[in-house]
Amino acid sequence: MSVTHFASGSSWNTLSGEALLEGTNRTFSSHAREVVKQAFEEQVAALEAQGFTVALNLKWGTPATNNDPKLTDFVRTLARQYGFELVELDGGEMGGEDFSYYQALVPGTFFHVGVDGSYPLHSPRLAINPGHLPETAAFLGGLASTYLSSYVPNASA
Repeated sequence: MSVTHFASGSSWNTLSGEALLEGTNRTFSSHAREVVKQAFEEQVAALEAQGFTVALNLKWGTPATNNDPKLTDFVRTLARQYGFELVELDGGEMGGEDFSYYQALVPGTFFHVGVDGSYPLHSPRLAINPGHLPETAAFLGGLASTYLSSYVPNASA
C-alpha cells in the first residue's frame, strides 16, 4: 500500500475535523486483494466504534501480471542470443499494467527493455536513448518470427 496523497486541515496549530488519505493498493493475487479489503474494513469498523465517521472508497486497478514460465524462458533465451543483458526482478513487480488482462485470457510474458536511463518510467526526467531503438526493434521482430515459426502450428501457411 502506498499513501500518495494526504490532506488535513489548513493550519499547523489546530486539529482538523477531517482528513483525506488516497493511494494505491497492489497485490500479486486475488486472494491478497481480499485480505487487504478485509483489513481495511476492520480498521474502518474500529474507527467507527471510537466515534469517527469514515468513508471507505476502495477501487482496484489492474491485477498483477502473471508471466507464463515457458514463454518467459523463451524470451530470456532469445534476448541472450540478441546480446541483451538480462536483469531479473526478485519476487515480481508491483507496477499496474493492462497487459494482465490479456494474460487472464492467454499465456503471456511481460518484460521491459532498458534504455540507458537513470530515471524510472513515469518520471518527468526520463530520457530514452534513441540509439537503442534499432536493436530493440530487431529483437522484437525476431521474437515474433521465432515464436511463430517454432511454437504456432501452420503459422507460415
